[in-house]
Amino acid sequence: MKRNILIAIIALIFTSGSIGYYIYNRPQKDMQAAKADIAIDAGQLFSEFETDETAANADDPVLNAIELAERRKTLIAERTTRNGKTVYTFNIVVQGDNETVFFDL
Repeated sequence: MKRNILIAIIALIFTSGSIGYYIYNRPQKDMQAAKADIAIDAGQLFSEFETDETAANADDPVLNAIELAERRKTLIAERTTRNGKTVYTFNIVVQGDNETVFFDL
């Protein structure tokens, strides 16, 4: 009985070590060859956003990737004015009704 338990423990340690060795030494992804799913030009994005925020957000491919429209607002900063200056506030909510959308990469 004790011998069987000892053999099981040794097998478990060997298996765990083998899996850990494999995970540690597996080849890394080639990020140079990776292709982007969405290409966004910063200059164009800024000029569209500066002229009409609502239209720019409606045309945004990242926001449009989110199926539920009410969930998109969790990724848009709130625009307010403070001391005569425009201020954008972006809150990340981890749990609850207005939980911020996260992307599965």
